[in-house]
Amino acid sequence: MFDVKFIWVSLFERRNALDLIQRVTSNDAAKLKPGQAQYSCLPNEEGGIVDDLLVYCIEENKVYMLVVNASNIEKDWNWIAKHNTNNVEMHNISDKTCLLAIQGPNATKILESLTDIDVLNLKYYTLPKEHLPEWKMYW
Repeated sequence: MFDVKFIWVSLFERRNALDLIQRVTSNDAAKLKPGQAQYSCLPNEEGGIVDDLLVYCIEENKVYMLVVNASNIEKDWNWIAKHNTNNVEMHNISDKTCLLAIQGPNATKILESLTDIDVLNLKYYTLPKEHLPEWKMYW
């Protein structure tokens, strides 16, 4: 088990949040329902990649959480902010969150003892709705 301190987390909320996510990422975030996530990237104008990231849907069409490598915080934040022409609320919540990674052959057993979530039956890139973060507590 280790603390993944290299992760930057930002939250986008309210009106036009989905529009911003759609403009700055390569996958269709409109397909996401609350509790679902997708691997995506931030493409640049030349067709290259600014960075890769995970997009989490917290509240459909309104609240999305992006998780990227913290070594690119400033670059990624600036790239997204540059395309934020509709004044979507952007919050860097990385100082208020943490991510613990549990790996290895006993990871599932360890997780099962720490939560009431049915870890074995979770679908890929999902979190049960009742376990979504209460995003308003971050500010």
